[in-house]
Amino acid sequence: MYENFVEEVDAVDNGISQWEEGEPRYAVTTTLSARVARLNPTWNQPNQDTEVDPSGEIIELAKGGCPWKEHLYHLESGLSPPVTITFVIYTDQAGQWRVQCVPKELHSFQSRLPLPESWRGLRDEALDQVSGIPGCIFVHASGFIGGHHTREGALSMARATLAQRPACKPPTSPLIQ
Repeated sequence: MYENFVEEVDAVDNGISQWEEGEPRYAVTTTLSARVARLNPTWNQPNQDTEVDPSGEIIELAKGGCPWKEHLYHLESGLSPPVTITFVIYTDQAGQWRVQCVPKELHSFQSRLPLPESWRGLRDEALDQVSGIPGCIFVHASGFIGGHHTREGALSMARATLAQRPACKPPTSPLIQ
């Protein structure tokens, strides 16, 4: 710690030059570029896209909800990721978990994939029974958001919705009959 940090700060503070006759007196390890480099992922760092869910379609804001929609759409427009984010899970002010569907467009009220219709408008035990996921709190009548007591439960709600997604039908050509 002393040689990698304190020595440099102390020397700079006391006006001591780093170099004396070709040999450095201390190492400079706290440059701005060194600090930025520490934030970059290493070449062998595991891909974090699938840490929350193998699909890569669910992201987690572990420290609570924050304004995420504009940022998500900005990133998607610039990066064109191979997988589209469908759900965001986060904690609310009461420490409960929310599963929120990503809207089709930034200011749209239509979700990319809403929570199942059979869950919508249900609460507590009734929702537990229909969903098969114990500990549910609610699903909004439009299906854009739901609540659960635990992270695992909110994640289960998102995963169950992904599993119930209708399969994409291949386009049909009017020339083929």
